[in-house]
Amino acid sequence: METLAVETTTNIISLALQESNKGVLTVNKDGSGQGVVAIFTLLQDLLDRGGVSVKDIGRVLVNIGPGDFSGTRVGVIFAKTLSLSIGASLYGFNTLEVMASGGEVPDEGLLVPVLDVRRGYYYFGGFRKVRLMSGKERDELIEVFRSDCEKIEKLIARLIEIPGEKTVLIQKDQVKSSLKDVLEGMNYIEGDLINAAGLVSAAQFFDLSNRESDPHKIFPIYPANFELFFKGCSAS
Repeated sequence: METLAVETTTNIISLALQESNKGVLTVNKDGSGQGVVAIFTLLQDLLDRGGVSVKDIGRVLVNIGPGDFSGTRVGVIFAKTLSLSIGASLYGFNTLEVMASGGEVPDEGLLVPVLDVRRGYYYFGGFRKVRLMSGKERDELIEVFRSDCEKIEKLIARLIEIPGEKTVLIQKDQVKSSLKDVLEGMNYIEGDLINAAGLVSAAQFFDLSNRESDPHKIFPIYPANFELFFKGCSAS
């Protein structure tokens, strides 16, 4: 069974194909102003490289946000349409889960992905890696907390109140001087943490047994509070 990962919450369209007992193939393209047709074109290129058919895909992974409003919506619509048309299961992951799963993140301490959603507001959460010894030994990420659309003061207060080692994770090109000033003296990693390869990792780090897989029940994350929507909590 092949796994397809779809990441469109930034200005980059990122797809990844995990082939059974093989590695992961990826393709990335500037997605500014692009729609579903562009994703289908990239998918065909990816399938050709892997030498497989779309019918070989048994599982689809998608980032449901928060992120770019239009990009997130297009990616989720594409993933749902594809899953329903080929009978594949669909799993949605939020952006914080993807960030915690991607890149060279430490095995010890608290992982704190931080997503800038404009005008001084941030989404952030805390995750810890746990080694599971039952059955096949593997690492699993456990969510400790999550805060949606908060001012940076709330983030700092949360970082201070939690004891132990902490590593803040920030998507590259999102590190503003004001945030760097606040994080001075703390451990933080700046990198390309929001991509389809991170989605593939998320499927390995998070327990899928209780995660929704029905395409009809998976939706983008949009702001519930429209006052916050206009303050900047609708997009990254």
